[in-house]
Formats: sequence, C-alpha cells, structure tokens
Amino acid sequence: MPNKLLVRNAYLNEFVYDLLYNITQEEKKNLSKPFLHILKSSVKCKNFAEFSTLDEKVRFFSELGKECVMLFLNDPVNSVNGLKKVLEKYEDGKQVGASKELVKLKVFVSSDKHVKFFSGLMADTIMHKSYFLNLELNKTAFHIKSWPKLINTPDSEELKDSIDSADVVTKNILSSLISIRLINSLVGIDELSMMILLYLYGYRHTYIEKERIWSYFVGGITKGKITTSIKRLFLNQYIRKHVDYKHPKFTITSSGLLLVNQFRERVIKQNGF
Repeated sequence: MPNKLLVRNAYLNEFVYDLLYNITQEEKKNLSKPFLHILKSSVKCKNFAEFSTLDEKVRFFSELGKECVMLFLNDPVNSVNGLKKVLEKYEDGKQVGASKELVKLKVFVSSDKHVKFFSGLMADTIMHKSYFLNLELNKTAFHIKSWPKLINTPDSEELKDSIDSADVVTKNILSSLISIRLINSLVGIDELSMMILLYLYGYRHTYIEKERIWSYFVGGITKGKITTSIKRLFLNQYIRKHVDYKHPKFTITSSGLLLVNQFRERVIKQNGF
C-alpha cells in the first residue's frame, strides 16, 4: 500500500483538533465507527489532526455537517474576478452559463458533497459479493482451458442477462419496501422525507424548485405534507435552500447524502448482495 500523501497545514490541523476536542454528544451521533474510535483518546485525536489526509479531513467535516469547498485557480488574479460573475449567474439560476464561465476560467471546485457521494459508492461496491468474486475469478480464469459448460451464444447470453436483471430489480424493490417501513428506526426520518432525499440525490449538483418536487410526488401526497417534510429536512440540515428566497429551490447536503448512503447500504444488506 502506498504511503499517504499529506498536505501539511498547521492551521487546518489545529482547526480539526479543536473540532474533535469540543465535539458534542449530539454531533457524536452522526459519526461513523472509525471517527468514534478516534475520539477515545487525545493521542488518537492529535494523530488524526496531524497525519490524516485531506480527503479524510473532508469526510470528518461532512459527518459533522460542516460544509467545505476546495478551490484550485489557474490564474488567481483573473479567476477571482471571474468567479464573482459565476456566483452572480448561480444566484440568477443560470447554471449552464455559470458552468461555461468555469470552463473558461479553468477553475476546479470540489466540496464535501462530492467526497461523501464517491466514498458511499466505493463502500457499496466493496460490499458487493461480485467484488470478492471477481478477485477469485482473476486468480483462476487464467488457468481455465476447457470448453464452457453452458451455451454462450449472443442470444442466450442476452436472455440470461435479462432474467438476472429482472430478478435483481425485483429484489431491490422488495428490499426497499421493507426498509422504508423501518426508515424511522434506521436513520431517524419519516418515509416521505427519505423519498424527497432520494429524489434530490439524483440532482445533487443543482437546486430543484419546490414546485418541481411537488409535481414529482403528485398523487396521494398533498403539497402540505411535502412542504412539511421539506421544512423538517431543511431544519435538520439534510437539504440546503437557494439564496433566491422568492423562488424556493433546494439541494441535498453532504449530511443528506450520508443518510441516503446509509439507507442504500441497508437495502443492499437486505438483498444479501
């Protein structure tokens, strides 16, 4: 395993240690086991503050509900002025125009939301039995020289893939229905709130209008119930509101992503994948 590539920043390390030292019982509830283990002693806290990677620190911020952004500028002087124009476009809801401006500026921006999203995907992938199966297949495939035991024409393979896909989709539907009934005890929110988070998860890079959320869940769910769930998610910092308060728009936060990852993990375990 390669050595960790550390970014030495004494101020950032002090900030991380201060967060660890002053963490509240309420904040501890949101931490995963690795971070809870760090809190067992001051030595572990200091070691994490000093020797953790930037990604590890960002994930810690994310679990605490702290938002952060990493910004890389190709031309600091021109980029700062250009970023002001980009922010104005975002505030006006012109995301496409803002994206074009960022391309021209050659600016790279990454946030705690991206770290949480990708770490969740990696965790799901590693938990999947195909991950371990592929490890074994890579070891043995080279030595297999005999004929295949099953017909493997394109038509037969396509049919088998369709059958397997149908089974997987059906199992996921069943597991999701079982898990959603237990959602409050699993992650502490109600069914509708989780459904809204799952919807916003698919649009995690942008803000979605409240009317669009209403229209998606139309049929059986009143606007009042949806609005109540949105308010509850906002107060718990699972979603964030756009600065344009005249036209309410929302996006999922890193804490919301963590909740979706936990729910998805439950569904995967329920499937026995």
